[in-house]
Amino acid sequence: MTESFPRQRALTRSFRLGIPRNFRLNADREIVLFIRSESGRSAAGDLWCAQPSQDSQRHNVVWIERKLVSSSALASTGEIPEQERARRERMREVTEGITSFSVDQDFTRTAFVVDGEIYVIDLPETVTAPLATAEHIDTQGSCIDPQISPDGKFMAYVKDGSVNLVNLATKNISQLCGPADSDENVTWGLADFAASEELDRMRGYWWSADSLSIFVERVDESKVEIAWIADPANPTRKARPHRYPFAGTNNALVSLFEVDLSGNSQEIFWDHDAFPYLVTVNTSGARATVSVLSRDQRDIQVHEFHNGRLQELATHHEAPWHTVFSGVPRLNDSGELLEIRPVDGAFRLCVNGKPVSPPEIQVNGLIACSDHVIYNGCIDPTSQSVFSLNRGSLTAASGMHSAAVDGSLAVIASTALERTATLHQLVHLDRPEEVLHTFTNNSELPNIEPQATLAVTGLNELRSAIIWPENHTPGM
Repeated sequence: MTESFPRQRALTRSFRLGIPRNFRLNADREIVLFIRSESGRSAAGDLWCAQPSQDSQRHNVVWIERKLVSSSALASTGEIPEQERARRERMREVTEGITSFSVDQDFTRTAFVVDGEIYVIDLPETVTAPLATAEHIDTQGSCIDPQISPDGKFMAYVKDGSVNLVNLATKNISQLCGPADSDENVTWGLADFAASEELDRMRGYWWSADSLSIFVERVDESKVEIAWIADPANPTRKARPHRYPFAGTNNALVSLFEVDLSGNSQEIFWDHDAFPYLVTVNTSGARATVSVLSRDQRDIQVHEFHNGRLQELATHHEAPWHTVFSGVPRLNDSGELLEIRPVDGAFRLCVNGKPVSPPEIQVNGLIACSDHVIYNGCIDPTSQSVFSLNRGSLTAASGMHSAAVDGSLAVIASTALERTATLHQLVHLDRPEEVLHTFTNNSELPNIEPQATLAVTGLNELRSAIIWPENHTPGM
């Protein structure tokens, strides 16, 4: 008997299991890291790497995928912390096992969590190098969001609302900052609810580029109203309290600190009354940048962090509200401010306030800003392309495309109406039409094939996707 589509969709978690994702690249090392589960019905994400075969003439180079870590081999009886469960829910995370990882700047090692336990593994230098064994860091579990310092010497993580530091050479662990005993509703290093639910920011701490300090968000929910959440699947279980900032009520009090590796902290001040929301912290580029937002989400202020304090770079008033985009605001390596701003009816990539992207492109995210300036955008609302500031479009005009980029290497993810599975292809940005490698996709294909037709409908010429019945006759 053929399995029903609703059942198949549920068992594959909307066909997302088995898809390669979370790509991180290092062009100098020629290595790509990513997460993928074994099949379209396996939720346990494993950590993989891809590297080129060694060919002295560099002819017919083949990229080879190898599994670095099997999460099932590391799975324990440890409990995923409640704060991590909430974090994954806001990220719409449907998988288990390894769901994310961090890596140092030179891609020598990576860190990740399985069931609240932290592991670190050294990365192979070449495709012929033997794979290392993941090393368990004894933290007594319940850990969230481990992040390796850019220089690879330290690792930070969050546990019980505190930020902790691991010396990766000695494995010594110390607490850098955390709530006082009387701070019952205070956390350090976790994104506040408004940021994670409304502003697409899921992290609450960031390593400085020089690895000498960490920017840490402190959240005080003492004045936030309490909602009670029941578990419909377990009606006998007591409802649990949850601090929820209902519209028009008190928000959490959010502040930002710079904390050095000895635990000395210094608050970073801005006008909290005028700008209560912490939107972004970006430590890339010439200097770190911080952006904050007004309560009505119409006024955005961008600062650079210099000599221990914030210095205002720009303030904008936008109606009906400010739109948050990934990758911006930030400084490039020359110290120029990159933003995505509404200009003459289009969202444009701007450098120091001057639009630099074509006016016909609606820019919706900055992907990279180093050797190449790469961004996402669309000309037609039914598609999304990857663009280079110098070369124009790097992908087909139709379909939905996104990318992960480092230097001149990119992994481009592409979907289209005529193809159910997503393609993930490694390309060189100077020759994007030449595919270096296509990553294996273990996701399951739907047992039905909907025939979608794009149309322009109504007086407002809205783009619509029409799915006809299986035996539909065109024109009838």
